[in-house]
Amino acid sequence: MLGFLSFVCFCLSVVSIGMIIASLINPKWGTIKGTLPKLFCGKIWNRKMAVKVWATLWIVFFCGFLTFVIMSPNIPDQQTVNNQQSITETNETLLSSKCGFSAEQAKDVANALDSVGLGEIEDITKKENNDYTLDIKAKNTDYNPENGSISITVGKDNNLQSIQYKLVPLWFEGQAHSQISDHLMSYSEDRKATEASEKAVKAVLKSPDSADFDSGSYRYIKNPDGVIFFGTVDAQNSFGASIRNSFKVQLKATNDGYTAEHLTMNGNQLY
Repeated sequence: MLGFLSFVCFCLSVVSIGMIIASLINPKWGTIKGTLPKLFCGKIWNRKMAVKVWATLWIVFFCGFLTFVIMSPNIPDQQTVNNQQSITETNETLLSSKCGFSAEQAKDVANALDSVGLGEIEDITKKENNDYTLDIKAKNTDYNPENGSISITVGKDNNLQSIQYKLVPLWFEGQAHSQISDHLMSYSEDRKATEASEKAVKAVLKSPDSADFDSGSYRYIKNPDGVIFFGTVDAQNSFGASIRNSFKVQLKATNDGYTAEHLTMNGNQLY
């Protein structure tokens, strides 16, 4: 709704600018061929009056446009709110049925999952003691964790103690400490990090054209400044023999991707 109102105000402000120009050229054009004076108690507009009225309207419409644009990001779309509420309710039901939580406990867990950027639960598997693994989507699906990588730990009374991504704690001591997106890369980020890492490795190989990267060995650790990227590559050495090399590249995030800051090959830091 706010987007539509901002669009309307923008269009009207453009029309107002056009009428200002028309009024300067010919006052009659600025009064829509003489029809507007009848709407203003019979006053006859001259060039000055026409420009003044249209300039005032332009200010009103343009200010309205700016107001709605500023307000739009701060007011969530009602459909988004409804979807999130539906996901939360579904999660609460699944947590109650699969884990035996009370309604209040299930609500607390669902809210905690939401607070670390996690959304709809697809399945829950009980581990030993009071631990459970979740197949769950992220609120921003660019950062969906792999199935079973999210775990929750509860106490004997079924009160939530922690939420973890693999061994990384996301939520503990009653509050969120990081988001799932802090530890996962989106497809675009993964592609850019891979390209930057392979480029850095090729630059130090004796025969870069022979490089055969093993994408199955790739893994990474995401941090606030960038990514630490690990992998292996087969490439020819100085004697023409193909050997396997392990590498670790420390990447720094930039506006358009990543740049390599440090490179370690086969345990030796090259820079």
